[in-house]
Amino acid sequence: MNTVIDITYLISSIFFIVGIKKLSSPKTARKGNLYAAIGMLLAIVVTLFAKQVLTYEWIIIGIIIGSAIGAIMAVRVKMTGMPQMVGMLNGFGGGASTLVALSEYYKISPHIPINTGVAIVLSLLIGGVTFTGSMIAFAKLQGWITGKVIKYPGQHPLNALLLLFILAAGTYVVINPASAD
Repeated sequence: MNTVIDITYLISSIFFIVGIKKLSSPKTARKGNLYAAIGMLLAIVVTLFAKQVLTYEWIIIGIIIGSAIGAIMAVRVKMTGMPQMVGMLNGFGGGASTLVALSEYYKISPHIPINTGVAIVLSLLIGGVTFTGSMIAFAKLQGWITGKVIKYPGQHPLNALLLLFILAAGTYVVINPASAD
């Protein structure tokens, strides 16, 4: 059974890769969307069966709510508002990644294997940056904040210090997860 699951994940990945490649041209973008959607469907179905989900109620509720929100957005958002919507939805994806990483951390802490700890820290970092960057892009596109570059004295050294702090804190959490609770 594991071989079938692994092969299905591989096929799903191929659909994603081909779909993304086809998105690079307006002539093939529709097929690219279709291929990526097929890849996502395969990945979701195999995950639901592979993980032996005991109850599907929350999944069905999520699908219904997400579909309703998507349908409303599809009807209400004008084509000129698409860049803002894409920025906002991308930010939601980053925020969701951050929340899932936090949830996983608290679920398995204090006994986190190093590889899992690294994945959690990277998910927090990438998800957080994606969320904040996308929300700033949304606000700029919406005209809520200036589109000009905002600079201030000491910006680069402060950014370097923030990066060092994030790397140090992430390393500390990975090496000593029990103390981060």
